[in-house]
Amino acid sequence: MYKLVIADDEDIIRQGIAGSICWEEFGFRLVGQAANGEEAWGIICENRPELVVSDIYMPYVDGIELAERIKHAYPDTIVVFLSGYNDFNYARKSIVLGVFRYLTKPVQINELSEVLSEVREEIDYRHKQKDRLDKIMEQVRESLPLLRAKFFKGLIHGQYTEEELCETQELFEIDLPGKLFQALLVVIDNYSEFKRQRKGTEIQLLRLSLADLLKFRLSNICHSFYRSYSLYPIQIRLFRCQ
Repeated sequence: MYKLVIADDEDIIRQGIAGSICWEEFGFRLVGQAANGEEAWGIICENRPELVVSDIYMPYVDGIELAERIKHAYPDTIVVFLSGYNDFNYARKSIVLGVFRYLTKPVQINELSEVLSEVREEIDYRHKQKDRLDKIMEQVRESLPLLRAKFFKGLIHGQYTEEELCETQELFEIDLPGKLFQALLVVIDNYSEFKRQRKGTEIQLLRLSLADLLKFRLSNICHSFYRSYSLYPIQIRLFRCQ
């Protein structure tokens, strides 16, 4: 069930809306009612609902300010506005704030029911998109070691422009501080013989162990050198060549 909050300073209208619809049939659970925007904001912060149905004209905090707060703090929460006035300025502000619908009072039950169905479809769609994105990101994380290896191979062969290098290292979560760096190629002695005598998992473990060892050792060497001379070793070599 998705959570819903209703905000309207007119008790009859607020309670009428709350009691006129079987919210569960549309996949919603009413978690709170508020007589003004400030009270509504407290309920929203406590419950983080997926949907807020709010009047525009309310004391303390009106619907526009409430929608602005929601947009900044809980951008995934959908807002539906109710108003007794068909005011173009409020309709325009609703569009700017990304309000899902702008309904004029008195609201017809069939009209509100239709909007609830649309909101439910929108929330379901967002959840599916998020699940799909999470799966893609998980696949990317699992592929990172292979992608990084391919990146370093291209780096050794000078396949990247400076712009491509910046974009790629950010994508693969690789930190290359500054514009000066040195690619290091490590060759394992008797690797072909070792490979014939070992299983695939052992070979992979060896690669990972060597990568971790080199990362730790070289990082310590370079940063210790930097603390002593304010330059990395490769920078010293480049300056001497110049």
